[in-house]
Amino acid sequence: MVIWGRRQDRNEEAARELAEFGGRIFTQEVDVADEARVVEAFAEATAQMGRVDGAIANAGLMKNQGCFTNMTGEAWHDLLSVNQHGAFYLAREAARHMRTRAEAGDPGGSILFCASLSAVTGSIGMQHYNASKGAMAALARGIAVDMGKYGIRANTVCPGYTESETVKDQGPDSPLGSQVRERCPIPRFGNPSDFEGIGVYFMSDASRYHTGDLVRVDGAVDGQCRQAQHFGGAQGMSTDVKKDTETVRTSVFRVEQFRDPQISPERRAELEAAEAEPLDMTVEGVLAEAAAQTGLSDFGPMDFTERLGALLGEVSANGNLWRFAKAQFRAACVKQAANRLKNKAFLDSHPGVEDEVIDRPIIIVGLPRSGTTHLENLIAADRRLRHLPVYLGSEAVLAPGETAGPDGLDPRWTRSAAHWDRMKQNAIMAAMHEHSPDHACGENELQMPTSPHTSGNGWPKSPPGATTCCATTRRSTMPMASGC
Repeated sequence: MVIWGRRQDRNEEAARELAEFGGRIFTQEVDVADEARVVEAFAEATAQMGRVDGAIANAGLMKNQGCFTNMTGEAWHDLLSVNQHGAFYLAREAARHMRTRAEAGDPGGSILFCASLSAVTGSIGMQHYNASKGAMAALARGIAVDMGKYGIRANTVCPGYTESETVKDQGPDSPLGSQVRERCPIPRFGNPSDFEGIGVYFMSDASRYHTGDLVRVDGAVDGQCRQAQHFGGAQGMSTDVKKDTETVRTSVFRVEQFRDPQISPERRAELEAAEAEPLDMTVEGVLAEAAAQTGLSDFGPMDFTERLGALLGEVSANGNLWRFAKAQFRAACVKQAANRLKNKAFLDSHPGVEDEVIDRPIIIVGLPRSGTTHLENLIAADRRLRHLPVYLGSEAVLAPGETAGPDGLDPRWTRSAAHWDRMKQNAIMAAMHEHSPDHACGENELQMPTSPHTSGNGWPKSPPGATTCCATTRRSTMPMASGC
């Protein structure tokens, strides 16, 4: 066994673990992006071991650039120098050695590429990673065709969500952990031991007639996902097609649950205690908080402030709303204002975006509660179409300087997942409008706290009557503010 790596201490650590199984182990400090060093190291390995029967191209980088239009040439070439070029250098040197042996009457040999599901899916801000992994699969097919006459095989393995130095399973309650468990029919992360069998198979004579193939080892997650979503590269925008059957079976509600929602005495006491706390419901306060959150100040045309002031004023004056409800509405206004700042900054730096044309958009129009959202999601299930997931509908662009978190996820997806977790605490809200991060996003609503969405959430002090909940509370009349 020959072990290559840029960190010799890690090479030696691996050698010590393998020593208990016996055999000869040779470690070399190699950066596969350095062609000359790869050629030199392969020659050293051949001299030390006598021959090489198999080679596995496993070195790789994964760096998110946020958006394709932000990707620099330097970022592109830095990643491809390892993922694509390094794999090519190793495979070429292995094929040269194996061909020489075959011409001397000793044919055979196996080359294996470790790619990713990104070889067959798309990823936001990870197009260089997609390209490098897709190139591995194409390279393997080309080698298989060209080198087959020498008994040389070439194949690709595509792992799914797998624990590594950079990706850790932080449990089912973490954003990535819950995402994996929801999407994967085998509801867990992969681990290195899950690839031992496929590695041994391709390195042994058991695979002597198996070449030019791409094998997924992903717990069948690729069978569940459609468009791509994971910020870190394994997946990109997707629709969650796996439903919790228990939730579907129990999502039945009666009118009485909307007309007379119950608040526990403990919760009522909390709401009453918070009533005296100050709350800035001014336009100036909302805009100042949005600017502080983003570090931006240019809102563009300010003609929206009059409408925003009217909304804030009506909610502030509504005596039938808890302070909690008013604070939630204010937070939604701050978020929309922050989005306006981020969108304006993005458009200023990417003026060509406004010239993009959406080819044959499908627009669904209907009254509230008439089934438009469900129709939209049925249409979004068509793999030929592309849709916007909730997390991108909620925040179109990242904040300045924002990057993927330690788990590799888009922070917008993480915030959206946390919001959905809060929504799911109220079964009525969750059933009326699914807002899981990958769900199709139909609209961008600034929902008034007096709408029928919110009466079941305990926002009004006195819930609206069943016949008037679409537009009023008992103390004031307020139209819904959809699509603001």
